[in-house]
Order: sequence, then structure tokens, then C-alpha cells
Amino acid sequence: MISTPGALWRYRTDLAANADPGFRGIEQKEYAMKVKRYTEVTNEDADMEGASGTTIRWLLGPADAMPNFHMRMIEVEPGGHTPRHTHHYEHEVYVLEGRGELIDPEGEPIAIGPGSVSYVAPDELHQFRNTGEATLRFLCLVPKVE
Repeated sequence: MISTPGALWRYRTDLAANADPGFRGIEQKEYAMKVKRYTEVTNEDADMEGASGTTIRWLLGPADAMPNFHMRMIEVEPGGHTPRHTHHYEHEVYVLEGRGELIDPEGEPIAIGPGSVSYVAPDELHQFRNTGEATLRFLCLVPKVE
């Protein structure tokens, strides 16, 4: 679903429809908030040299005209990894599912899994690796960079 700035498109499920006999489908109201499903966002190959088996979804990003932060979902296939890299902005990570490692600046692995939360400082060398048998899926929040 593509959302226009300043509008909230609210989808009600069958459960909500059962709770609201007056349900008539999609409602549009004027708010700054946005609601969409992650599956409605294109899953793109990570376009960075050194990445393997990694995709990214910009859940809330430039296309949504976000004022301060962007939210991405990163998926790393078994045996895959992000590049070992740095960038000039921080990011916060929350692991949804899968098992893996966050490689620190010294090259040492730190185990991550569902419920793990991490902070990577600006200009800090890092890499995410999938060490499990299922997809490693995590949310990554970064400041809007112009």
C-alpha cells in the first residue's frame, strides 16, 4: 500500500469487522501517522559490496516522507551476511527471528537472536552474519540522513 503524506489508511480485519457491524472497508482520515503491513513494502537486494544473501525493506523511509527516522527490516539468509562496513550515523537493531552474530570492531562475534537489542555507534565497524538454519530478520532504525 502506498500512503500519501498526512493520511492514514486503516485496514480492518475480519475480526474488527465482526466487532463493528457498520464496517465498510477502508477508511481514510487525516493524520500524520501511517499504518501498513511489512509485506506491502518491496524487499530489495542489499546493494552494498560485500553483502551476501541480504535483503532490505524500507518500512518507513524516504518514500514515506519521514521527518526524523527511518525503519528498515533486514533479512539475512542462512550463511549470508551484511558487508563489514561503517557509516556516519548510528543505528538501533531489534532481532525479530533467527540466529546470528554482530561482529564488533575488533572482529569478535556477539551472539544475537530473537529479542536481542543492539546499538551501533556512528563510524563503528560492524557486520551482521546469519549463523542459524532460518532467516535472520531484524528491524534497524536509523536517523534520516540528507
